[in-house]
Amino acid sequence: MPQHENRLEKSARMFNLIESYKSSGQTQKDFCLDNDINYSTFQFWLKQYRLNNNAETHEKRLSSNGFMPIKVSPCSGQIHFGFQIEYPNGIRILMDTVPDVNLIRELLDLKAI
Repeated sequence: MPQHENRLEKSARMFNLIESYKSSGQTQKDFCLDNDINYSTFQFWLKQYRLNNNAETHEKRLSSNGFMPIKVSPCSGQIHFGFQIEYPNGIRILMDTVPDVNLIRELLDLKAI
């Protein structure tokens, strides 16, 4: 490890190492042994890598104007709901009346989808 490595350089180096692991076909422990990496250090950087990739995946789903596309439509079928929101991951919120605008904003701002 370089002595004067900044955080960004270390992240890039460790993420490259994680990508090498992913394409290696080795177990995590074998990869750590072969590359002289402490297993708990590897686990930390693997978690950081996954968190970073999840954030990038979320950002890729956003359109160019910063909004995530959602489908808001009236329900069809025998059961009638006044309002429905369907998120890209398939989760649906059905309400029998049209909710207050502030509640709609909160539902649209949910980050866990």
